[in-house]
Amino acid sequence: MSVATRRLESWPPIAIAAIFCLVAVSMTRWVVAADSAAPQPDVVVHLSDLQSVAGAELTVRSPYKVLRLVDGKPIATGRSLDQGRVETAPNGVRIGGVALAASALELVPEQSGAVRVDGKTYRGALQILREGGATLSLRNRLPIDEYLLGVVGAEMPADFPCEALRAQAIIARTYALHGPEPLPGEVDAPLMDSVLSQVYRGVGGEDPRIDRSVCETRGLVLVTAVSGKPFTGYFHSTCGGATSDVFLVFGRAPAAPLHGVTCGFCGDAPFARWTATIPRRDIEQAAAAIGSPGRLVSIAVSQSDPSGRATRLAITVAAPGSATPRTKEVPAADFRIALGPSRLRSSLLTRIVETPDGGFRFEGRGFGHGVGLCQQGAKTMAARGYSAEAILLHYFPGSEIRKLYG
Repeated sequence: MSVATRRLESWPPIAIAAIFCLVAVSMTRWVVAADSAAPQPDVVVHLSDLQSVAGAELTVRSPYKVLRLVDGKPIATGRSLDQGRVETAPNGVRIGGVALAASALELVPEQSGAVRVDGKTYRGALQILREGGATLSLRNRLPIDEYLLGVVGAEMPADFPCEALRAQAIIARTYALHGPEPLPGEVDAPLMDSVLSQVYRGVGGEDPRIDRSVCETRGLVLVTAVSGKPFTGYFHSTCGGATSDVFLVFGRAPAAPLHGVTCGFCGDAPFARWTATIPRRDIEQAAAAIGSPGRLVSIAVSQSDPSGRATRLAITVAAPGSATPRTKEVPAADFRIALGPSRLRSSLLTRIVETPDGGFRFEGRGFGHGVGLCQQGAKTMAARGYSAEAILLHYFPGSEIRKLYG
């Protein structure tokens, strides 16, 4: 081992990642339209375990200031806070025992990564919103690329090939910039730190390999080639052979990059094929949750999309107090969520049979909703020498990669 190599290995991982980033920027092969002078945007992440809570443990390991969210004016400062609490106060919020007369605050530390809430450390600032009189909801505001440091490794294993990690960084950035799609009846949808949006683990989810993938793709997002605007960057574990149209799975407005494609790269993935035996009672509970209560008689696929995924299931039940079974068609995606997406790994169902003990055995392919990027397919493509750009343009035809900030 050379002296230079020994010196490099003695450096902190974040320093090594920074060197890789500088090299990548100078050698990048992306062909993009650029607005590289634009500033890096911030995102606000709703911390799912800290919504409508009475309070939370809070540590701040640097000097900080507290601002009113309504006008950005500072109302308090602190040198640090060791194992304190944030909680409601009679006329506002109490931070570290100090009552502040405001219902919407932002705690901004001098050093990024200095805020620790209920055992998790976060970069950026902590937003504190009092709801009514008794509860708080907490959010994390930070630059989007610092956010991605805690997302990419939570959504894709850090030991995946570099080009797959870069593709994941770009699609995760695209998702965050566009924002989650609102549910029916909602005007907009918050960016959550869970599978409701994309998983975000804060500083605890960071890794030098992830740092590198985020740094090398700084500012790069997917946009539709026609409009030039980012779209919802969906991704999932394993498509099972083909991805699906976003409209057929989620009922979202059709978009050219999300029409679905043949994959051909995830056939050897762990969940390329699977079997799950589900007790009858669990199926009955899931069916009741989506409007089909009663004793289960049968369940079968009634409609599929071109990829082979079930879009609708025919569930036959004998309702309480009725001797006559009735059949109702329900969205397959709704049934899968009600049953548990880890139990019914996908809606690409190849067979459903009743078992001798009265349960049902589901056989299928893939893992996840099947829209957008197939992560296991991306892993194989990267291992075969495909670039992140080629991976993304394969799964999102009709898109292009652009640099939105420098």
